[in-house]
Amino acid sequence: MNKKQVEKYRISSKFKILDGYGHDGSIIFKAGTTCYRSEDKTKKTPEDFIRMFKKLKHMSMTEFMWVSLVIRDFNYLLENAIFSKEKFLISNRLSDQNTVVSGNARAWLDFMERFKEHFKHIGNKKREQHIHWIMYNTIGEVLNAVNPVMFDLEFEKLKKPLEISYVESIDQDDTELYNIHNWVAIKFENVSRGLIDQFVRHRLMSYAVSSTRYIDNRDFKFVLGDLNQEEFSVFIDTVEKIKAGYTQLLELGVNKDIARQLLPLGISQEMVVAGTIENWRKIFEIRLADKDNNQVHWEIKNVLERVSNNEIFK
Repeated sequence: MNKKQVEKYRISSKFKILDGYGHDGSIIFKAGTTCYRSEDKTKKTPEDFIRMFKKLKHMSMTEFMWVSLVIRDFNYLLENAIFSKEKFLISNRLSDQNTVVSGNARAWLDFMERFKEHFKHIGNKKREQHIHWIMYNTIGEVLNAVNPVMFDLEFEKLKKPLEISYVESIDQDDTELYNIHNWVAIKFENVSRGLIDQFVRHRLMSYAVSSTRYIDNRDFKFVLGDLNQEEFSVFIDTVEKIKAGYTQLLELGVNKDIARQLLPLGISQEMVVAGTIENWRKIFEIRLADKDNNQVHWEIKNVLERVSNNEIFK
């Protein structure tokens, strides 16, 4: 097999850091179209995707919008009573008497639904003076301002709401907040299913992966490590047989979700991964701790070394 034939089969991984917290639905759009590889084909808008995912209760996709609220003079005891530490990041700043609460859109929707249930046993007059009721309506109005399609909530506009606002981004110079609350989404291309299997072990992140169930993979590409010419020839011959078998099954009328069982672990995929700066750094620490360790998956090490060198993680 000559060099030209070898290059035909080799592909290089790529990644792109997506801008912002996705308040306009753009990162949800990117995640959704990644699953179906439909970004260049779809006529749907980000708002259409949000409505569709909510209607189908496909709520994992709503995790690709991040919302940080700044709450003035927030009582710490109240905070512990209503916010789940498993779903939200909370920082109390004594310097300016502000509390910053961050979570993805899925967490905020769940929070508002549970919070609303809290008032069912409270009479209307008492409810209107209840601090929880004031907070619910204030947060509802602020979330609606973030994205009215995602947060099409029932709330009352109050004459005296609490001092709550949302932030578009957190300044990297504000180290205290940046390390805890800043959130980053990254689109990966030309990575293998094997890499994805390694990645999803980090469960605090959000994932959207191209679907072998819905995508026709007759012309799939694949990712492989360093092989000599003889090894490479064996690999290619095997993969071409798999590709021929997969194609034949589809032509026989077999559903893609059955035919995909033939696809190799090295098949090229796309995915969007999102998480806080702190969680990204934990992944780097675990996966890149010993760069000479042969037990570390070679592909994920190669990809993450390049990602970790980006200025945003410094």
